[in-house]
Amino acid sequence: MTIEPNPGPFSPVRFGSLNVRGGNNAGAAIQDLIHDHQLQALAVSETWIRNDASDAVKIDMVPPDFAILHAHRPCVTGTTSAKRGGGLAFIHSSLMPAWTIKSNFRPTSFELQLVGLQVGGVLIKVANIYRPPSLSSRGLSMISLTY
Repeated sequence: MTIEPNPGPFSPVRFGSLNVRGGNNAGAAIQDLIHDHQLQALAVSETWIRNDASDAVKIDMVPPDFAILHAHRPCVTGTTSAKRGGGLAFIHSSLMPAWTIKSNFRPTSFELQLVGLQVGGVLIKVANIYRPPSLSSRGLSMISLTY
């Protein structure tokens, strides 16, 4: 008699996470990473892509048959531009619909991107988080998000 593992309700998803430190200069490398590791979703931090960047810059990291959701670094209070650095992105296979989950929670010690990802009949909620070094001395308290 042989015993086989239960495959579960859906196939495994290959996720990755990367602090890119400037996605606007690393599009080809990110696409290669996704291809070489056969990733279906990649959470990226420190994209350094501004919200007013051209669409060509915003999609440069995206391989064919993939899509991207951006969470740009918030603007500096009293200005229309963001400080250099930061920014989050979620790159995913077009076969898995994804959308930004809206929340009233506004963290002050880290950047947060909440994403809903549909994998077959299962909804996966992803939190992409980046904590700038300048805020690391504040201490991170535990948070709980409920939807």
